[in-house]
Amino acid sequence: MDKCKDLRHENDGAPNRTVYCASKHGVVALSECLAHDLAAVGAPIGVSVLCPSLLPSRIHEAARNRPAALADAAAEPAAAKQRVHAGMAGSTVSARDAAEATLCAIDAGRFYVLPHAQTGVSVRRRMASILTDFEQLHPEQS
Repeated sequence: MDKCKDLRHENDGAPNRTVYCASKHGVVALSECLAHDLAAVGAPIGVSVLCPSLLPSRIHEAARNRPAALADAAAEPAAAKQRVHAGMAGSTVSARDAAEATLCAIDAGRFYVLPHAQTGVSVRRRMASILTDFEQLHPEQS
């Protein structure tokens, strides 16, 4: 099962999806641990993690920041570029909307910021898969 597919877009054969997904999971894990560590010492600050889907931005121009020596290191297939452009163009969530959702979450003390409503489907699917496997291994906990 492609766990990363639940957290991103259709599998378009683009290279480096493993690294992309691992980096996103790493940010969430780091944020979770930081939130627990800060709470454990009674720090007067919280942590929120923004997990948007595609939205209109310049992410598709990210190669502009790549060193010249690595310019061709990870060329993205045309199909992947088209998917990103279509996802951004079709998003009902703007960067401003994501920023406002983030500020509201911070004010409310919420950890996860999921500005796209459709994200709920993949979150529920992933959680159900985790719980199913857990319950099969530990039926006494069900």
